[in-house]
Amino acid sequence: DRLMKELLEVYIIAGCAHHMPRNCKHLECLSNGGDTVAWLGHAFPNVLKPIWRNTWFNGIFYSKDDTSIIEHDLWGHLLGPHYLDPMTEGRYASSKLVKEYMTSNISREAGESAPLIK
Repeated sequence: DRLMKELLEVYIIAGCAHHMPRNCKHLECLSNGGDTVAWLGHAFPNVLKPIWRNTWFNGIFYSKDDTSIIEHDLWGHLLGPHYLDPMTEGRYASSKLVKEYMTSNISREAGESAPLIK
């Protein structure tokens, strides 16, 4: 449990669960506003929370440090075209996943010289 709190980073993309693990170093939830699967969990409409029975007592917990990110104008549930591609184009800009892992890899790849083709 101690190691999880010190080392584990959890990135949930398009999640439909209402509760996420709390015993980790970093927890981040990313969803598209138009992702119908995420509407059941992470992007669940606030107006409906009072009538969804399993949210009455414990509420909905996604992140302990406000890393709940929803891109309201994006649609779709497929990982590649609807999430990873927009990440490489600068969407989800406040995400640690994007800032520290996605864009740093893109910068390294751009700085590498292309192999010569003869």
